[in-house]
Amino acid sequence: MNSLRIIETDPNSASILAIYRSSKSLFDILVDYALLQKQNETLTNLKEKVDSQRRYNENILHQTQSEIQQLKIQNERLHFLADSRQTEYEQAIRAKQTLFKEKLDLDRQLQQKIREYDDCLDDRNNMRAQIFHLFENGNIKGHLHSFSSMIDNEILIRQGVITFNSIEELYEQYMKTLADIRETDRFILELEETHSKEINEITQRECLLKENIEQLRLKFDQTRTDINIQTLAKQVLDREQNQNLPKVILTTTNIQTDMNLNDLKHIENNIKKSNTNSKTSSIRIPKFVEH
Repeated sequence: MNSLRIIETDPNSASILAIYRSSKSLFDILVDYALLQKQNETLTNLKEKVDSQRRYNENILHQTQSEIQQLKIQNERLHFLADSRQTEYEQAIRAKQTLFKEKLDLDRQLQQKIREYDDCLDDRNNMRAQIFHLFENGNIKGHLHSFSSMIDNEILIRQGVITFNSIEELYEQYMKTLADIRETDRFILELEETHSKEINEITQRECLLKENIEQLRLKFDQTRTDINIQTLAKQVLDREQNQNLPKVILTTTNIQTDMNLNDLKHIENNIKKSNTNSKTSSIRIPKFVEH
């Protein structure tokens, strides 16, 4: 053919007669008809590809909306968890303050008991010094053979002497001194038992306080991790809402409250990679339609 002729469709179907009338030969008509069929097939294929791409974009849009809804639900859950952690943190702080006050009170009681115990020891030492002074003052007046049967080992150990006017007076002083010594020893033993019990109680309270402090530290770390997860989820939600171009299918990730920093970094890298792929696919779609 000398020149290509453009064949246009006519609503009244008059273009077919115009083709027959203007054609030089039947061969030109067949060639034009073949070109029309080829163009029609090309347009049909392009239409199918556009419809397929449109359905694909609609699926991506529905999936993105579903993921955004899941992120909203997770964001609300993280808000609830953050409020719960804050409440537990405040309760732990109040419990710690209460335990600290109790510890201070127990320390004051312990110091008071220690002072009382020291005073009792001083009284005991003073009493024993007076007893030794009594035995060392003067000589024994009387018959030793009648007196020795009444002296027990505690008096013989001191190796002292005591003055007396009669055996009855010596016996009375001896029994009174022994009673005072036994009473003092009993009181000291009671103080030692009380002191041991209070020391054990203070030790138990200190262990409990350490456990509460450790639990408080763990709760604080968990709260900080939850806040980081909440911030990341909010950033992802804002990024999803601000993007108007089609996106590729993202891998669904279940965000748990026990994530560590490595999991968060891995999720962030996946989101960045998905955004890069979505931009690349959005650039390729117009080129595909143009062909």
